[in-house]
Amino acid sequence: MKNTFKQVEILLAEDSTNNAELTIRTLKKHHLANDLWFIPANKSGAN
Repeated sequence: MKNTFKQVEILLAEDSTNNAELTIRTLKKHHLANDLWFIPANKSGAN
């Protein structure tokens, strides 16, 4: 049986650069960051 995976786009909005870097690193490690966009979130407007 052949595994087929659909590629998805990920939009990561995070107010902490450290958390964003950790998330991106983990997604890349598991080959899940093919189409990943990071937007620094404003702490007051991302709720």
